[in-house]
Amino acid sequence: MNKFLKRTITGTILALTLWYIFFCAPIIYLSITFLAILLWILTQEWANLFKPSTFLFWILTPIYPILPFIFLILLNQNPSSRFLIFIMFLIVASFDTGGYLVGKTIGKYKIIPKISPKKTWEGFFGGCILALISILTYRFLMNRTENLILIIIITLITCLISFAGDAFESWLKRLSKIKDSSYILPGHGGFMDRLDGAMFAAVFFYIFQGFLITVFR
Repeated sequence: MNKFLKRTITGTILALTLWYIFFCAPIIYLSITFLAILLWILTQEWANLFKPSTFLFWILTPIYPILPFIFLILLNQNPSSRFLIFIMFLIVASFDTGGYLVGKTIGKYKIIPKISPKKTWEGFFGGCILALISILTYRFLMNRTENLILIIIITLITCLISFAGDAFESWLKRLSKIKDSSYILPGHGGFMDRLDGAMFAAVFFYIFQGFLITVFR
């Protein structure tokens, strides 16, 4: 089975699982899922990037990866902000998918070749376009056409933040000389490899949740 097929199957299963937990299960289940993923990252993946004996490990760990997951849990437990998690993952997942497909197909011009040589400008803009298509389609299906300019701006900002999260984890892996944080997700690597952009975006969505709620409601 080639990597693209593995990536597609794993991504589909992961997306459907999160969809079911978000929409069909009790609210606490998603918080438990976030907590379980965080525990896996801390025990199985984070130590691959930094040895627990290093000073930087203890300085960085409370900020990243712990803080983004705390923010996700807090957003989830608040009925007013819970829907922002869906919005965030819709944008980030679309950006990742578009970036991967366009970059793999026609990607030529590298953005940060020394840190992540596979990231291209074509992939970046392809990801932004798919993210915009996804969020605007969702809004129109929900018959909500107000605040479109703000939504476009927020979507593009989220794409930039997601890219920064991806680049940051790529930099950490470069320092540690590893390809993936783990191999739990076939075709993707570890949870950090899959959620690096979402972890950065979670901080943005939590800090500005009051404003984002008024825009996306």
